[in-house]
Amino acid sequence: GTGSDKTGLVRFDYSALNKNLKPLNLTLQNIKINQHNICWYNLVNHKRDNKKNVQQEFLVFNKSLNDVERKNERLQFGDIKFDSISKFHNLPQKLILPYHLNTITFEYAAIETGRAKLVKYQTKLEGYDENWQQRNNEKNVTFGNLSEGKYTFKVSAANQYGVWNNPISYTFIILPPYYRTWWAYCFYLIGFGCIVLGYNHLKQRKAIKLAQLIIQKQDEEKQRISRDLHDDLGQELSYLKMNSEIKNKPSIDRIINKIRTISYNLSPVKIIDSSIKELITELITDAEKSNLFFSYEIDDIFIKSNEVKINLYRITQEALTNIIKHSKAENVRLRLRKIEDYLILEIKDNGIGFSPIKNNKAIGLSSMKERAKIIKASFTIETTDKGTTLLLKLKLPI
Repeated sequence: GTGSDKTGLVRFDYSALNKNLKPLNLTLQNIKINQHNICWYNLVNHKRDNKKNVQQEFLVFNKSLNDVERKNERLQFGDIKFDSISKFHNLPQKLILPYHLNTITFEYAAIETGRAKLVKYQTKLEGYDENWQQRNNEKNVTFGNLSEGKYTFKVSAANQYGVWNNPISYTFIILPPYYRTWWAYCFYLIGFGCIVLGYNHLKQRKAIKLAQLIIQKQDEEKQRISRDLHDDLGQELSYLKMNSEIKNKPSIDRIINKIRTISYNLSPVKIIDSSIKELITELITDAEKSNLFFSYEIDDIFIKSNEVKINLYRITQEALTNIIKHSKAENVRLRLRKIEDYLILEIKDNGIGFSPIKNNKAIGLSSMKERAKIIKASFTIETTDKGTTLLLKLKLPI
């Protein structure tokens, strides 16, 4: 009973109610950036008192903005980019936000004339949320401090009977800060490359200077030994020759000649006074005494730098010495030519070759490489069981 004389007994049949099982009509109504409403027309149309601008200002701010307020709005949000503005709710399409404006608020609502408080919402920001988030009856959601990337906001609503509509979506992009842009990474890569190259260049310069100092000291020591052999030991032998019996003099003469030859080979004086053609021809003449057959082609190339001449001579001397001692070759071909702006030295034998790995740290090979670095020449050695080829290439003029 109802306790009323008028109604008497009342029976309520719940199943007889007219239930609305149709999905709700859901719309995205507004977008805020960094918790601020924006008149989007003001960002694309700067004309004063434009009709569309004023209309949207009233919709967004409930008033018309003055010139100072419009200018401040453009200064604050002028970096935002979008293609167009949608009709009715006036929302930006294909929105692109700079990194300092990376907090975004979405306001949405479903049309329900019956019991609007029973409408439930769920949202998902693809690129941020893994699952749908239940919002109950909340009609807005804020995502703050978003990282750079592409996002798609989705929202769905259910009426009081639990009928969910198809979600609506809105896609936007947040740009990276300047220090994480592609051109910044290119700059970092170039800078790192410059540091590595600079370090390697400095390291190489130090190595060249050290090698140059070592080779210089070696040449100075050779000159000292040459002088001692010639001056001290040569004079002693000459004195001994004068005071020896006739039968011993030929032996002493041979020793004196050998000492003079050694002294002459050690001393760089002859290198300075002679041309490179004369020096290499003399080396070949001495090497032919070892029963090697030589064929050679030597251009008369003027070399102004004594440093280049000395190192080129020593490289050739070391190469021929190695061939005589280790190669077991029968034939040697040497060519010193000028081709365009380059000096090309090529020494080729038909010997047994050698192992580059085992001999890479050998004193002779290492010395030739270091001397080539000092004069800034390219230096390569190719070796097989059928022979070895040395190739040196030097930029002219020198």
